Amino acid sequence: MSSFQDLYELAASDKSRGMQFHAIQEIRRGAVRELQNAGVYTEPEDSDSMTDEELAARRAEAAYAYGLQSILESSKLPNQEGNESYAVAVRDTSTKPYCIALCIQTKLEELRAQGAERNSKTRPVYYVICANPELTETVDPLKQTMDILRMAYPNWNILLSERDPKEEAQRALAENLRQIIEKNQKDQSDENSQQLAAALLATPLYFPAERPEKQPENTKEGEVHLQFGKARSESGKAYFLAFTDRAQMFKWKQMGCVELGFKEYSDLVLHSQDAGIVVDPYVGANLCLTREMLQSLQSQYEMMNSLLNSMAEAGFDPMNFDPSKMTPPNEQEQGYQPQKPKVNEWWKKDK
Repeated sequence: MSSFQDLYELAASDKSRGMQFHAIQEIRRGAVRELQNAGVYTEPEDSDSMTDEELAARRAEAAYAYGLQSILESSKLPNQEGNESYAVAVRDTSTKPYCIALCIQTKLEELRAQGAERNSKTRPVYYVICANPELTETVDPLKQTMDILRMAYPNWNILLSERDPKEEAQRALAENLRQIIEKNQKDQSDENSQQLAAALLATPLYFPAERPEKQPENTKEGEVHLQFGKARSESGKAYFLAFTDRAQMFKWKQMGCVELGFKEYSDLVLHSQDAGIVVDPYVGANLCLTREMLQSLQSQYEMMNSLLNSMAEAGFDPMNFDPSKMTPPNEQEQGYQPQKPKVNEWWKKDK
């Protein structure tokens, strides 16, 4: 007998959990329906010699194995306020909600048998994180099965967390920027440098920042005063520290930070006395952006905004734009040529 079936029978044997067991059975039946509707289950060859209970157990275990394909990661977290805490990341929330719930139910039953409820001050916590590859995939079906799980395990705090589309977009931008920086480390061609400039203009950066001690949260004008993380080169020049995302920053140090877009952080640096910015210091590319480079990028940023505004006023539709019909400018018409950002050059090399 498998541990999967053992845990099911453990729940069935506890007569004090009658209503809870009905919820477990509902999850089990729903998972088997999903398995059969998917057309991935075949009855065993000796099914004629099996009892109805044995067949039901075989189908349920197959549904459990089918659901495990949608479990991306499972882990135990540090205790939270005296409560044991766990997390699981899942996908296929619209197509396999009951099979996923069956996997979670089995794990909860195992943790319960191991004493998670007894070892918690109030209620143990179980996070279910929806991590569908496609952000458009709905999580509503899984929400419904989570309600059934909460009925089956009322002593647990079961929390469902959805991916934030904005956070996902920012994560994708950050990863794209890191990849482009890596390309420039290998080859600083004009094309790669242009891609890097475009990525920097489009990607917000995270600046380590804290409020100075004894500083009020807000000024009378509603402004917030922050002290930014900086480092100095051997020649004494100061540079702001910035990271492509929070995960990169936390590799260095877990502290407060502010997210700034290009216009915000370029203005911040250019209105200071500091020499520039180092992106992903200590943990990544150490991309050094000097004041001159930021001025160069700012010119591109302003030119692009001006162009977009002019296009919008003229009723131009960029979706129907055909670049092949454009006449390329001659060398004199090209005008200002931006500087290339220094890639993988630590600020200690500045002159």
